[in-house]
Amino acid sequence: MFVCCHHQSHLLIDGDLSLDRILFDPVTESISGMIDFGTSGLGDPACDIAVQLGNRE
Repeated sequence: MFVCCHHQSHLLIDGDLSLDRILFDPVTESISGMIDFGTSGLGDPACDIAVQLGNRE
């Protein structure tokens, strides 16, 4: 199980979220889904955001 942050309320997180795994609907201009949950588990949702902030180039 992937857990990178300590938090009292754990939710389902992706674990290795990246922009190429987020499905975007250009008509509604919204996120329509996510793919590849191979490393998903219970954890702090802020971990998925932290991975994105750390991977910016």
